[in-house]
Amino acid sequence: MKNKHLSATDRKDIEAGLNKNKTLTEIANSIDKSYNTVKYEIINHREKKYPSNFNGNRNLCMYFKDRSCKIKGLCNIEPCDNLCRSCKRHFCNNICLNYKEYLCERLTKKPYVCNGCKSAKECFNVKMVYLAKRANIEYHESLVNSRKGHRLTEEEIDYANTEIKRRIKNGQSLDAIVKTDDNIKKCTSSYYNYTNDGIFEFRNIDLVKKVSYKKRDKDKKEKDIPDEEKNKIQKLKVNRNYDCFVIFINKHKDYKITEMDTVIGKTTDKKVVLTLLFRKSNFMIAILLDNKTASKVNKELNLLKKKLTTELFILLFRIMLTDNGVEFTMIEEIETLEGDNQINLFFCDPGKSNQKGKIEKNHVELRKILPKGTTFNNLTQKDINLVMSHVNSYPRRLLNYKSPYETLIEEIGKEKADFIMNVFPNCYL
Repeated sequence: MKNKHLSATDRKDIEAGLNKNKTLTEIANSIDKSYNTVKYEIINHREKKYPSNFNGNRNLCMYFKDRSCKIKGLCNIEPCDNLCRSCKRHFCNNICLNYKEYLCERLTKKPYVCNGCKSAKECFNVKMVYLAKRANIEYHESLVNSRKGHRLTEEEIDYANTEIKRRIKNGQSLDAIVKTDDNIKKCTSSYYNYTNDGIFEFRNIDLVKKVSYKKRDKDKKEKDIPDEEKNKIQKLKVNRNYDCFVIFINKHKDYKITEMDTVIGKTTDKKVVLTLLFRKSNFMIAILLDNKTASKVNKELNLLKKKLTTELFILLFRIMLTDNGVEFTMIEEIETLEGDNQINLFFCDPGKSNQKGKIEKNHVELRKILPKGTTFNNLTQKDINLVMSHVNSYPRRLLNYKSPYETLIEEIGKEKADFIMNVFPNCYL
């Protein structure tokens, strides 16, 4: 039978039927439920009520009711020949080991409650009543309690405290661990809840993405640019804003999109990292720059154009989206390629870094290895390639738990992907 669970309305109908002395079969038919459903609903949720002791304690023992109790001397205080059941000084129900509570026959067979009983007002025995409101509350409490706690075996807990704990200490997220480990059978949210409940040896503070981020420092003032140059840049940006970017990509849906940005180390350092992320695959390459200037960025991009060849550069960088940093102000130089070829550079709206959210999100992975405040002065391009090998080999939920490198191969093919690896050796493990 479908819909075995009872609603609050069903319980009200059960209470009303019991008060009218209807049979359990009649009640079950009226609410379209089985006989056993109604029977066990009444038995499991009936409430016990004891008679008032306003005029003295009432003896509720079954042996007192049938006058078969012959026990004497329970108090052991002084010699006494009287039966304990008739004692006025001590209440035998509280001290007798043979005490058994008397229950009316109506409570041991159908309907199992005192609802509808004509003698209920004059009865001084233990009563059982079914109240729909209380039964509904108990039902929902039992549902909540049944879902509390964990359903982990000792082996699963030991595995979490060894293997999962080791991978978390290595900087991996719990989400990626659960999705890529075949030995883990439960979902990610369960493991986050178990961690929050303190079941494992590792805690929320050990999880990379559960630690709250610090507030951003206020942006530093850009270096002064001559007014003539500034006006020229503003005119060039008119047709290269984010609205133009959206219109352009809708017209050219087959073009690949690359997001561009820079990452700084210590504020006193000159060296910065230029990052270029292929939006579809999340694969990111990084170039160490000696300084954060427009000429340096343009120089490194020109070298990259030569290393990747014009054909491959157009394929990967046909559309570029970046922010309004001063290092990206040589717009015409960046867009220029050999011959009549040209790439299309666009800019996010001021203060809208979320418009290139993929590269911003990928910087979080990079910051796990190079945290904010880390100096870049001692790094080489080889070190940056090694950092990117970790970033590009890390499985992502966004990519169906594939790595960016695996997705890049699916996007452009193994041959072109290997060519990029030759330009940036060791940027994938």
